[in-house]
Amino acid sequence: MGNKKLPVRVNFVLDEFCNISTVPDMASMISAARSRNMRFFLMAQSLWQLKQKYKEDAETIKGNCDNWIFLTSREYNLLREISSLCGETYFRDSDGSIKSRPLISVSELQRLKKEYGETLILHGRNYPFVTELPDINEYKFNIYPQITQEERQLPKMVLYDINKIISDIINQKRHIPFSTEVSGKKIYYSEVEGKAEKKRSFLIGRY
Repeated sequence: MGNKKLPVRVNFVLDEFCNISTVPDMASMISAARSRNMRFFLMAQSLWQLKQKYKEDAETIKGNCDNWIFLTSREYNLLREISSLCGETYFRDSDGSIKSRPLISVSELQRLKKEYGETLILHGRNYPFVTELPDINEYKFNIYPQITQEERQLPKMVLYDINKIISDIINQKRHIPFSTEVSGKKIYYSEVEGKAEKKRSFLIGRY
């Protein structure tokens, strides 16, 4: 297509993203995915694994993930980065001075309750928020009818007979291959032989 945009959106769901084989040009693909009508869903256990796998491309991959869904982790650098991305909240101290503290601390991130499905979501340019996601068994998925496929006949196999093709070319049943692409018209073997015969006659007469 002219704009190189897929007519139907394609979703790539890459579970255990840091434990599968390295995807070539991943940084370039995820950077251009949105304009091509593609989405990537990456599930990773830690930033350390991402950096080990993709080296200097890790920051590009991470930076192009517009939505972050945090469940749990013990990786301090990840916890500190998420806490920093969430920003700070300001309050007035007992002495009247304005102070700040993280909106959600590293300690609080480690204590999201799994039994309640507590999850921190960073969504685009919106403020971060903690919500409760239901267990996967509670989701109601649409049940689609089974796909029926018609039986198809495979095309008949045709053997390539080089001797027959050469014979057809000599007997003018088939033009010389690629003659239409090169000269724009069908050239037969007899024409080539005729030109060669005239050339030989010319050389004999000259000498």
